[in-house]
Amino acid sequence: KWAVDENAVVPVFSGKFIRGKRPMEFIQAVERAVRHEVAVCGLMVGDGPLREACEEYVRSREVPVRFTGFLNQSEIVAAYVASDMLVLPSDGETWGLVVNEAMVCGRACIVSDDVGCGPDLVQPLQTGAIYRTGDVDTLAELITEFAKHPAELARMGASAQVWIKQHSVQAAVDRLLECLTVIIDL
Repeated sequence: KWAVDENAVVPVFSGKFIRGKRPMEFIQAVERAVRHEVAVCGLMVGDGPLREACEEYVRSREVPVRFTGFLNQSEIVAAYVASDMLVLPSDGETWGLVVNEAMVCGRACIVSDDVGCGPDLVQPLQTGAIYRTGDVDTLAELITEFAKHPAELARMGASAQVWIKQHSVQAAVDRLLECLTVIIDL
């Protein structure tokens, strides 16, 4: 559907194309990963003021990245299924709901250390990885390493799918009720 190379490992960026989401860093990391001779093709879901600049960069430098445009909730699952991992390079991201969505779809996640859900959801090398915000070289290295080991990437995706089930609304309600029971019993 989006002309993604079926033999490539596909990292996906899902978000608004604005400065705080750092979409250009995603593209630059994919570009650097490709230099390490791994088959990688980025997929970018979303729209926003930086989309034109991102598309121009991809075009001018021939970076293997495809753009889907905005996808609504009923369409976004197709992008996660077409991908192998989610990359969220944002700074100042309060939570990062796309991480929950990707994990439900069995995808490992690479997030910056400014993504709020990182400490709760991303277990290093179990469900993905966390890197220092703005460190494009490290992000590229992570994408490269994950791409070089597709079986390990698939294992992390399966672990992410199991892990996220522990973070459902029902699980949160159950933990809250347990806390209230302890307080009431005091």
